[in-house]
Amino acid sequence: MKNSMIVAIMFSLVLMLGCQKADDVVREEVSANPTAEELLKENRDLDIFQWDGVIYQADIDWVDALEPTKKEQIGEIRRTFSEVKGFGNGDATRLSAGAEIFNVNGRGDVLIVDVGGETKNYLALIEG
Repeated sequence: MKNSMIVAIMFSLVLMLGCQKADDVVREEVSANPTAEELLKENRDLDIFQWDGVIYQADIDWVDALEPTKKEQIGEIRRTFSEVKGFGNGDATRLSAGAEIFNVNGRGDVLIVDVGGETKNYLALIEG
C-alpha cells in the first residue's frame, strides 16, 4: 500500500513536470544600449552622434539646464551620417565633420560639442 502511494505521487510529479508549457520557462533578458538605426527608425529628426560605441542625443531640456562646463577635448566628429555607409564612431546626424567633442566636469554621461564657438550638450543613451 505504501509503495503504491509513492509510485502514484512520483507518477503525478512526472506528469506535472512533463506537461509544463514552454511559455512557463523563465527567460533572462539582456538590455543593450540603443543603436542609431533603432533611434532613427523611430524619429529621423534626432540630433545624435556616436562616440566610443555609445549614442549621445542633444535637445534634452534637463541636460541643458545643468549648464555643464567643458573639461578637455576627447575627439571630433568624423562625418555626417550616410545610410549607405552606416553609423559608426564619430558619425553624427546634424553635426559637421571637425566639430570638437569635449568631456564634462563631474558628469560621465554628458558630452559637449563645439561647432565654431557654439556649444551643444549631449546625453549618453545608456540602458542600465
